[in-house]
Amino acid sequence: MTKDITTCKECKSEYFTETSKKESLCTNCAHYLYGQKRCFHIFTNERCAKCYWNGTVSERIAAMIKRNKKKLKKINTSIGIATFILIISLPTAIYWFVYLDTTVFSLTKHSFSRNVWFFMSVFGVLVSISFLIKANAFKKQLIKEVPYLKHN
Repeated sequence: MTKDITTCKECKSEYFTETSKKESLCTNCAHYLYGQKRCFHIFTNERCAKCYWNGTVSERIAAMIKRNKKKLKKINTSIGIATFILIISLPTAIYWFVYLDTTVFSLTKHSFSRNVWFFMSVFGVLVSISFLIKANAFKKQLIKEVPYLKHN
């Protein structure tokens, strides 16, 4: 039994026609461009035994993968920074809450500085929680739009 072979318009690799749901695109290009089911390639003799793809990637797809991985890295860095700020701010806010002066803006030297530390730590908690929520939502949206990122 012979399988029909055609050439992908995107990466110029030959592939088995029945392996891709997108006409004129190999399974690899269809996966990256349209989120189609990916082929878990098994290479023998420089070609995938399942779909006959030769491993080439077009410049457009390579740039798209690089751009999306860079976005994901920035999001993960932002989540890490916000988590770090929250880890530092929350115990500090709790500690300074215990020592909060009853007169919030007292003019005595020590009580005023304690209150400033308290308000700064509360501000850090509120900003970091808000930032974490937004960054996680953006990460979920990016992975929803670009499904191959969850595999990397």
